[in-house]
Amino acid sequence: MKIVILYQFFQSELEPGHSLTLALARYLRACGDDVSVVSSEYGYMDPKPSRAPFGRLMRQEEIDGILVIRAFSSRYGHSGLVRRFFSIASFSMSCLFALLRGPRPDIIYASSPPLLPMFSAWLASRLRGASLVLEVRDLWPESLTELASPSGGALVGLMKRLEPFIYNRSTMIVTLTDGIRQNIVDRGWPASKVHTIRYGVSPTRFFPDKNAARRIRAAEGWENLTIVLYLGAHGLANDLDVILRAAGRLRARRDVRFVLIGNGIEKERLISAAKNRGLDNVVFHAPVPACSAADYINAADVCLATLRDARLFRSAIPSKLVEYMACAKAVVVGIRGEAEAIVEQAGAGLVFGPGDDSGLAACIEALADAPEKRAQMGENGRCAAVEHFSLERSQAELRSLLEEVVAGRSPH
Repeated sequence: MKIVILYQFFQSELEPGHSLTLALARYLRACGDDVSVVSSEYGYMDPKPSRAPFGRLMRQEEIDGILVIRAFSSRYGHSGLVRRFFSIASFSMSCLFALLRGPRPDIIYASSPPLLPMFSAWLASRLRGASLVLEVRDLWPESLTELASPSGGALVGLMKRLEPFIYNRSTMIVTLTDGIRQNIVDRGWPASKVHTIRYGVSPTRFFPDKNAARRIRAAEGWENLTIVLYLGAHGLANDLDVILRAAGRLRARRDVRFVLIGNGIEKERLISAAKNRGLDNVVFHAPVPACSAADYINAADVCLATLRDARLFRSAIPSKLVEYMACAKAVVVGIRGEAEAIVEQAGAGLVFGPGDDSGLAACIEALADAPEKRAQMGENGRCAAVEHFSLERSQAELRSLLEEVVAGRSPH
């Protein structure tokens, strides 16, 4: 098969952020498929300076033998929604030219959000006679509606018109959770068109690693501390204020240190809030390369995943949660719905109500003083991750669906 993957924030493992798209491209290439990627210059987690001269429409590079076409966009950043919108809009225009390059693909596999570049993916699929397969990682514009400021009204309105246009014209829709799939089906799209391929982790990349734990703890000065780790985006949806409030409740516990690794639109405000409250038990760490994420997870004692209490987020399964579990770490989760059920069914950690800082503080205290309990929860989570979140199985299931699309059959 000839497959072009469209994802605005594609990065190598040497850069911060998830590597789900890179792992998929590697797998398809190993299966003998002709795979290329169209992306922008900028990653979400660490918007680095562009390596292309201003005004160049696109450039090419190879990552692990995979052709990556970097289409021009204005610089993506975390300083405001306007800059982010112009970055997405500029990429949405330039990526069309990149999608029209090279031999005709069988499939354009377009990953959303953002949703705006999906219009270019559809247009390119029509011009090139390719099938459009849409991957939905997060429901736009519903998530924007949950989080948008009043200034985001026009953008939300645009997305509300664009979403059904793209869904109707895609050959197949792939979702990462059952909840997202059910949401789409409940709104009228055929169940036979929408398929769940769960996020998976490779046990050869995310696994318990005591040597990495010792190395990182020594380098960061974390010896003799109970490290409570949050690794990921610092965005509006993540509700990291609850961590600061819980840290305030536990400031007398000099043995407990909260470490937040990542970046996002809320990070500067959170740093300022922690400083104003005198929270010397909270550390904001710069983003780490994707290839080092497992090392930092292994160095922690307890790992956190939080989201705002919104109906839409009940279908969310953050990738960080599965990665924590694969590394055999006890987790504390403030997310209702699918994520909560995964943790409780596996016995992988403790759950608190979203936004409930007293509940979070109680969970941390209960685990800080119980290393054997943490170890058992970690082992439970590891077993569940290996059994239910296999990267290799998910990739094989997706490729089978893509083969059916190319063959012209209705995927089942």
